[in-house]
Amino acid sequence: MLYQAYQAHADFMLPIRALAGGGAQVISLAPLGFPDNGVARNLTAAYELIARSGLSHERPPYGIRTVMVGNREVEVQEKPDVLWDQPQYERLYARLADEYELKERAAGLSRKVRVIDETTHALTDIIDTERSMRLEATIVLLIVVEILIAFYDLFWRAK
Repeated sequence: MLYQAYQAHADFMLPIRALAGGGAQVISLAPLGFPDNGVARNLTAAYELIARSGLSHERPPYGIRTVMVGNREVEVQEKPDVLWDQPQYERLYARLADEYELKERAAGLSRKVRVIDETTHALTDIIDTERSMRLEATIVLLIVVEILIAFYDLFWRAK
């Protein structure tokens, strides 16, 4: 569910990121020194930040077609090759597949692997967000320290 919420947010933000990218280009191309204005620079930087806030990965198509058994690759959802060579085992395979519910188990396994994949993507996004927030907090702290140093120089050192 967390991944679906994240995906909905990403889909919602797609046109906003496109508009922000266009807005940054328009402001940077404006005539008469408008981009040299401090407010315009900050607005352009904010627009660029929003425009670059997209996904940093692609979700791969996921489906288990084959597995390695020993040193052999075996098909999961298709009949084994031995049935082509010896068709008398076809009924035995059909009974065993029905008895052990191979199709249902393969579908369940595929769903579980998909959930694991979505969970790892969501956790990776959460870790990236936490790292970004720590970086932003550090930047804000450095700005505050710089302002305090400027006030110190302005009021106490000038005396």
